[in-house]
Amino acid sequence: MKVSADELWAAAVERRKITWARRTLHQVRHKAKERQLVCSITLADIDTPILCPFSLRKLNYFNRKRDWDSPCLERYEPGLGYVKGNVFTASYWISSVKAGRGWGVFEAEAEKILAEALKVYMIEHPSIDPALAFLRKQINDALGD
Repeated sequence: MKVSADELWAAAVERRKITWARRTLHQVRHKAKERQLVCSITLADIDTPILCPFSLRKLNYFNRKRDWDSPCLERYEPGLGYVKGNVFTASYWISSVKAGRGWGVFEAEAEKILAEALKVYMIEHPSIDPALAFLRKQINDALGD
């Protein structure tokens, strides 16, 4: 049975995502212990999406050094620690924006950031399904275009 290059690449990506999640879990357990935070998450609680849920940019699990498209584990409520339901994976860029502005300000701007990201995605992918035309109109209206 011959395996295609696409199947090999998909398997490599999945292995890399698991490696990233394991390494991240180890790091957050250590960080939580140092900062005396609760850390009850397991490997199953760490999501490894293809796209950042905020910027809709592809996450690069193969980065050797931290870059804007590197995945980063974040907390919705930092004071709660690393507990199930309080963690999410986003890009390092989103993490930096959140850290610089604070979550409250970021949360208020998240809708606009997401709308802008969707607009960019639609421009880059003009053959997007016609069913998204309604969404495109709403995004343009929200951005005032």
